[in-house]
Amino acid sequence: MRQHCVAYLDCTWILIQLVGHSTFNDEQRRLSVYAAMFLPLRKTMYKDRKAKDVLVVNYIFRDSLKQGVSNAETVGLSLFLSTD
Repeated sequence: MRQHCVAYLDCTWILIQLVGHSTFNDEQRRLSVYAAMFLPLRKTMYKDRKAKDVLVVNYIFRDSLKQGVSNAETVGLSLFLSTD
């Protein structure tokens, strides 16, 4: 799993470098990196304190990064990255 996260992150960073930093603003670069890093975790579930199933990515954004679940939705993890 770790190797996939690193590989996706590396590919995204190379793509950003190839198309140039000016193509993406800071927010777009940040969200692209999040999307690449969390892609392998898109279907992984976690049981929270109330024994409710929560996507690991949402948990990471909300409780670890203190960013809010809206970032996970903006990145598209719950919308288009959850496809088979």
